Amino acid sequence: MNIRLLQKQHITTPVVLLAISVAYIAAVWSLHPTSFFGSTHDDMVYFTTAKALAEHKGYLAPSLPGSPPATKYPILYPWLLSWVWRWNPTFPANLNNAVWLNVFFGLIFILASYRLIGQTRHLSNRGALLLTGFCALHPGVLFYSADLMAEIPFAAMALAGFLLADRAMRREARFAMPVACGVIFGLTILVRTAGVPLFMGVLLAGILRRAWRQACVCAASFSPFFVGLFWRSMLVVPPAPYGAFSAATPGWRQAWLYYTDYVAFRKMASPNLHVAGQLLVNQIFYLPSNIAGYFLFPFSEKRLLFWFATTLLIFSAVYVGWARQAKYSNWAPIHLGAVLYILSLMSWDYPSWDRFLLLFLPLLVATLWVQGGEWALQAVSTARNASHFGEQLAASAALLFLLVILFCSLWNYSFPSRIWERATAQQRATLLPEKQEAYAWLRRNVPRDETVIAMEDGSVYLYASLPSMVPIVPSPGGIYDRDILKTDLDHMMDVAQATRAKYWLVSSDDYGNTQKFFKPLLDSRTTELRAVLPAVFTSTAHHVYIYDLACVQEPRAPKCRAAVQVLFPEGIPDHPNSTIETSRSIARESLSSID
Repeated sequence: MNIRLLQKQHITTPVVLLAISVAYIAAVWSLHPTSFFGSTHDDMVYFTTAKALAEHKGYLAPSLPGSPPATKYPILYPWLLSWVWRWNPTFPANLNNAVWLNVFFGLIFILASYRLIGQTRHLSNRGALLLTGFCALHPGVLFYSADLMAEIPFAAMALAGFLLADRAMRREARFAMPVACGVIFGLTILVRTAGVPLFMGVLLAGILRRAWRQACVCAASFSPFFVGLFWRSMLVVPPAPYGAFSAATPGWRQAWLYYTDYVAFRKMASPNLHVAGQLLVNQIFYLPSNIAGYFLFPFSEKRLLFWFATTLLIFSAVYVGWARQAKYSNWAPIHLGAVLYILSLMSWDYPSWDRFLLLFLPLLVATLWVQGGEWALQAVSTARNASHFGEQLAASAALLFLLVILFCSLWNYSFPSRIWERATAQQRATLLPEKQEAYAWLRRNVPRDETVIAMEDGSVYLYASLPSMVPIVPSPGGIYDRDILKTDLDHMMDVAQATRAKYWLVSSDDYGNTQKFFKPLLDSRTTELRAVLPAVFTSTAHHVYIYDLACVQEPRAPKCRAAVQVLFPEGIPDHPNSTIETSRSIARESLSSID
């Protein structure tokens, strides 16, 4: 009987995994993924730098004024995307090819998820397949597969590395396994530097298991990648035109550092201990909230009491279950890596745990399923065997609440999440033709060396071949310090003035990827600025506009007197107008030093 069962399972598992993979591919393409391009901003950074690599210009940020060296992200994901440009250099047609690259890594993510979920104690193969399907079709996985972000490639590489690491960090493991493990994690940190604490978890597992030789071999194979990443960060100085910065233009300095020196930008986001402490508390608060959000967002978004109760219960189940699974596995590399990874991100300036923890989604789902099921069985047993009515009532209420959470999670997974996902895709798809009208106007009317400011700056470069930057990058510290927030809003025209930008492209979906706290404030400030700037282009449906920035560049002109107070609330900045030339010269010097 057992032999027949194993034979049936041997046949069924590949068939079910194939069906899950097909459903995943179909779900990604049903979202019309190319419409997401530009929604996260980072996708434009990746794709524009990939274009520069494909054209043999080096690892540059070609969309920025002066085309400085790209220093914000590691090179591997843009390098992979550069082959899309080599295969098909026609934009936006090549976006489809780029999505297929993400889908390829998504399939690796699905297979690795199944293997990892299958290692969960007290979980059957049927349960592992069910939860693998849940992860494959999760809205977060589908979104980051459809958008050109590094999340899915990073997650696929990391999970594959952890699968190998569990076997490689054993005293009996042969030489090839720790070598391969180190190489996989080396490639992982070339996608995102956040892979470093993951690898530290692998080494820690080897040390705890006293697999000294394997840990040393793994570290040796990982070290060339780490040294290369570190060496480039030291060799290529962030191309910030410090000479052009002044106290009068903090918005320009903040935006430029956001593009070119993320470490310096993060330091700027925490200018004092009060803000740094609040950011840390915020991250701690958002961690359990976003874990629960994997199952209940957006259903729980406006139901405060339900959100609080479910967040508390789901996080407790995940915490208890994760600790038990880690103990059962003798603290496998993935559990140690997760702890170090989370600790390393606690000081991050942007609380996006739903994005950062995506690679651990399979284990979160499996842990919650097993622990929640165990609690439900305990509640049933207590309700049946309780000697007091109060105890029986409490157990029944607990069981009912668990069932309510399960039902709401499944309902949210099937309906509200899908509605939100498709509504976002539809909104962007509807606006795209109007944006393309604006890009066409820019191509016809603006010389190629002029700068345009726009929230989707990479799209301006790719569609209209014009350098571009966002008008503002609000500091996360502004949430906790009103003075920082006021300064950011008052200096919203700093980038435009410093880059000598002639035009500002505004769309109705601007600031969609900023934190919710900032969006209404940015919308309000944009409305004030638009009221004093002349529009030179309006799209057919009046959702996209282009504004002339002559008064930003020449604020003392007689025609600009009425607009100055709105454009520059703290007074007209008095600083050099040669910022863009300084940027270009520094970029050239950096490139020549590399050569």
